[in-house]
Amino acid sequence: MKKYSIALGLTALLTAAGCRSLVYEDRSECPSFLLFDVLNEEQFQPSDRIHITVYRQPENELADARTPLLRELKDRTFRFELKKAEAWSGYGLLGAEKSRLAGDSKWMIEEGEQGDPLFRFHYHVPGFDETEIVPVELVKDHSRVTLKFLRFDQFEGSGGQFPFKIVIKGNTCGIDARTGIPLRGDFLYSPEETFGGTFAFILPRQGDNALTMELWAKPGLFSREGLIDTFNLSAMFQDLGNIDWEAKNLPDIYLEINYIESVYHIFVREWEDVNELNYEL
Repeated sequence: MKKYSIALGLTALLTAAGCRSLVYEDRSECPSFLLFDVLNEEQFQPSDRIHITVYRQPENELADARTPLLRELKDRTFRFELKKAEAWSGYGLLGAEKSRLAGDSKWMIEEGEQGDPLFRFHYHVPGFDETEIVPVELVKDHSRVTLKFLRFDQFEGSGGQFPFKIVIKGNTCGIDARTGIPLRGDFLYSPEETFGGTFAFILPRQGDNALTMELWAKPGLFSREGLIDTFNLSAMFQDLGNIDWEAKNLPDIYLEINYIESVYHIFVREWEDVNELNYEL
């Protein structure tokens, strides 16, 4: 009976030690743990949720995907438990509020919705044993745009109201979170007027120069009905602000439009230049 007790004790000890006791044995079935260190976490709320994926390489197969709180990454309570592989890759996406997921990495906006306030990271790490902590940085994959129409109360018959509703159209409907490449598809959004002649909306990272803004007359407030004018927003953003849609972090944009005099000003966050360009209407 005494020998039997000693044998049981040794078995329990080996089980508790797990793979760490098998220093010279095959570790292919031993788990390893992947964690993340978000380098710019102070820009976000600990309660923000982030969708994170991990792909096994070179098979390029999705091994796991979860949506922890950002605080769980910071306090190391979130981790992926993985088997041995040559390498691992994946992405993290924060701010996906209304986007729908197609496949495992294409986040798309439905027509009629504005863009989501997306921040994203991607990573690639060689195979490892036991534990690996990957440093990542969330980059800004959206632009918040504010449009303000000046002197709109001078339109005859408008009663001091802004006489138009606006419609924003484009060819970019989302992003592939693994690659950061914008997704081609119809984008159409009509923002609400926040106050006199002012509108705010979010644009996804753009994949081309097809962004436009349409002005439609509000019933009874303008001398004509229907579509009144169309602006090439892509050209205005480029000419007035030199906005680069391939920049690491996208800027926020404030655009003032004096429709009466055909004068436009644009302000880009973190830029000091204010350029002026006159357009023939």
